[in-house]
Amino acid sequence: MSDAGETAHDAGSPGSAWGSVVIIGVIALVTAAVAIGAVLIREKPYSYDLSTPERAFASARLMIERGDADRLGDLIEATNEDERRLYRQLGITLGRLQDLAITVREEMPEELARYQKDLADAAARGEPVSFFERIGARRRGERQRPPDQGGAEMFRGSPVRGRINDVLQGMLADPYAWIESSEERLSFAEMDEDMVALLWDGQMIPPLGWVMRRQSDGRWQIVIPLDAPGIRDAAPQNEGEFLIWGSLIASLDNVLVELDDEIRAGRHSTFESVSDSMFEKVAIPAVMIMYAYGQAVEAREEP
Repeated sequence: MSDAGETAHDAGSPGSAWGSVVIIGVIALVTAAVAIGAVLIREKPYSYDLSTPERAFASARLMIERGDADRLGDLIEATNEDERRLYRQLGITLGRLQDLAITVREEMPEELARYQKDLADAAARGEPVSFFERIGARRRGERQRPPDQGGAEMFRGSPVRGRINDVLQGMLADPYAWIESSEERLSFAEMDEDMVALLWDGQMIPPLGWVMRRQSDGRWQIVIPLDAPGIRDAAPQNEGEFLIWGSLIASLDNVLVELDDEIRAGRHSTFESVSDSMFEKVAIPAVMIMYAYGQAVEAREEP
């Protein structure tokens, strides 16, 4: 048989066919690797300066501007690996919240404009509009809940529920506005050479005050007051308890993904509808998870 005939025979053989598949597969893998490598090079994570309290918050603003809200967890001090893992998870969820705000801006522009106008009108009337002010403020005309009404009242349109909705709607509109406006309103009071207190409009930030501490590597990070009186005993103290808190964050993360899908599907036309949905999706799982956490805390004292 001629060389040409042998070549034709080889090309039609099963071994030759598999050889072609292998070659094509290798080419595809190499092409994919090159493409992925190009993406990784192009999307190399930014480096953020945390060398002073001022630069740390400037970096926080940059994280928001660049769509790196998932890096906000880097600003929180962790004293052990369980804490660090929890704060990384929290950072991912903060990034998800930023994604949801972008979806709101794209899919609900008229509702966003209406909300921003209402907020501007409230500011003109001297009502609280910032994140910190609204957490501690009551709505106009709101009265204290009678003491004989249980926590379930929050699920039935009580003033407490209204305040929660106010905060949730603010998060939908611009969850990190307070960080973006912090340059003018945030200041620092030195406590010692390695710690500063954060002040908002010259006042301590409620409810317990926020501080930042310089780490051994020179980075400044926010300190979550887990050792504060009234918090110490309730704060997670072992891996299992940190995992329960992680499940709470994971539950919130899932809710944010669901809400993003619902908004894109056109199931919500108002911020109130979205905040109601968020509250209803979060409330029951949160109660169940925190009940499990309470059981875990009680079990610490068992022999």
